Amino acid sequence: MKIKSYFMFLFICVCFIGCSKNVGLHGKVTFSDTHEPLTVGEIHFSTPTFLARAAIRSDGTYVAGSEKVGNGLPPGTYAVTIMYAEEASSGNQQAKIGVNGLPEPVQPKQLIHPKYKRKETSGLTVTVDKSGGVFNFEVERPPK
Repeated sequence: MKIKSYFMFLFICVCFIGCSKNVGLHGKVTFSDTHEPLTVGEIHFSTPTFLARAAIRSDGTYVAGSEKVGNGLPPGTYAVTIMYAEEASSGNQQAKIGVNGLPEPVQPKQLIHPKYKRKETSGLTVTVDKSGGVFNFEVERPPK
């Protein structure tokens, strides 16, 4: 009887998870000082057990997805982080020579404040309801 109860519980959980519907989520990421779009990077929406992400396009817009691009995410509250918001290196930059005589790697220029890389410090969250929605974010530039 105990095994039967276990399988019934498992069946209900699978049905419940399978019935949850993803909702559309999109928006735009801009700089707080100029309102110009952030043109590169990736925006992540996470809970302790779920991650959805979206590429930030050249006009600052994104469309979130979990398994495939743009398929949305389940309703809930998410911590938001922004990754890979860095200026592409031109290839013409001179590498500095380190103490051992080998070139040091050239670090890409960060376009946003580093706090946005960690959910504990980003200060960004969203609560998505069953209708989805538009979520715009303003970010700060890195400190000088």
